[in-house]
Amino acid sequence: MNGLVSYPDSGSDEEEATSECMKSPDSSAVRNLPPPVSVSNQSKCGTTDDIEQHEGRIRSFEHERGNWASYISVTVPYAEDLNELSDSLLEQLNARSTHGHPFHKIDNPHISLTRTLKLRHHWLNDLSLSLESMAALFRSFYVSLRDVDVYVNDERTRTFVGIKVVCGDEQLLKIVNSLNKVLAMYNLPPFYDEPSFHVSLCWCLYDAKGDFTDEFIDDLQDVVDDWVKDNERCSFFLVDHILLKAGHKLTTFSLDTT
Repeated sequence: MNGLVSYPDSGSDEEEATSECMKSPDSSAVRNLPPPVSVSNQSKCGTTDDIEQHEGRIRSFEHERGNWASYISVTVPYAEDLNELSDSLLEQLNARSTHGHPFHKIDNPHISLTRTLKLRHHWLNDLSLSLESMAALFRSFYVSLRDVDVYVNDERTRTFVGIKVVCGDEQLLKIVNSLNKVLAMYNLPPFYDEPSFHVSLCWCLYDAKGDFTDEFIDDLQDVVDDWVKDNERCSFFLVDHILLKAGHKLTTFSLDTT
């Protein structure tokens, strides 16, 4: 295990498939759209947030009317098969947990490409145009998932268990670097300097780092290895689009598949 990683709160043809997967992005081709009017002079309309409605989870930032909690990610296919892996991991996690906080499955596994963002509703159209132009600069590519790792959110209130990207991470990093430039036009924060690309499958409330001994991690890895043997196609998949989730609105942006 490479140690706990801070995680934002808001997962024979391989060599050929992953080589030459990326076009060299031309920064001039990305729409350089000016950010909309600053929100600093707009009135804030706070609302009461009942944490019991979110299984005890705490927001990364206070909810304001007109702000949408948003993130950009890679969609992971074969959700039903991943659900079986999550069940197997949950059995181990909850049987050996010592902190009294149960682990839960993550409903929509994905690979995060941004932090959780506070996005103004009226930015969506312009931002979507920028993301559409940017995504078209990158060729589709394959990623492979394999190694177990443990992550803790920035607030150190939640722990995540997931599987890391072991092939395709260089292409993901290039996309993240381009995304950071788009986000900067809206004064939105960049992703982490040295991101660990992964798919989170289980989470719990609490900083549970003390539970994860090397032996425990090895046992969880055995669960993943057994699953990969039976579901190899699910651990290796094509990335041909990225997804923006803004509130409940989902928008996909296609990569170049030619």
